[in-house]
Amino acid sequence: MRLEGLMPFNGYSTDEGWMSPDEFTELCKSVFGPRWKNSASRVLGSPVRAYAGENFVPPYIARQLRRIAHVEPAEQIVKQVIFKTLISRQMRGQPHKSPQECAHFMAKEVMAELAKAGVTTTLANNS
Repeated sequence: MRLEGLMPFNGYSTDEGWMSPDEFTELCKSVFGPRWKNSASRVLGSPVRAYAGENFVPPYIARQLRRIAHVEPAEQIVKQVIFKTLISRQMRGQPHKSPQECAHFMAKEVMAELAKAGVTTTLANNS
């Protein structure tokens, strides 16, 4: 169901609150990964399948998703380090470590990456 009366035909709303289906899908994938539909539905409190097609996303859902998806540069570095660490451990088949140990080494990696990016001057060379 397209809201023709409210949406211009170019796919962009004159009301900044609306979100295109493509933007919705892209943001959901960036936050929840390739199998995003169930997680996004749970977090947004609304079934998202209706927004993944041709329907524009209503402002109240769009605002909530934009708020969740927004990350500052330092947060993006943290997200990348955590993702890289989890993937590398999974690919190397490392045994599971305690949550405290994982958190400790991830924190060291995060601080090192933040220092490289010039966000912080604290170097995390010591393990």
